[in-house]
Amino acid sequence: MVMAVVVGIMIMMIRLLLLRMKMMMIMMMMMVVVVMMMNDNDDDEDDDDDDDDDDDSSSDSDGNDDVNCSGRGVGGDNKERDVEGVVNDDSAVADGLHQ
Repeated sequence: MVMAVVVGIMIMMIRLLLLRMKMMMIMMMMMVVVVMMMNDNDDDEDDDDDDDDDDDSSSDSDGNDDVNCSGRGVGGDNKERDVEGVVNDDSAVADGLHQ
């Protein structure tokens, strides 16, 4: 892959001497676009592999990812609860949820 780029640059240098300025600029821009496309494809494959490894290491040791340190469940009613999970809220008594 690197040899292909080097050979391409050598061919471009030879054409610089033979072609007019307008043609030279078009050929150089095409070469830049090809090199950028090759680099982007390589970077995308590496990034996808790194993202998969990071997701596994971010989980808790007990595997319980949906409860944060304050004891509130993600996506729940976000009411304060004590250790047993009983709601510490007066509105819960009115709703009939507290037993």
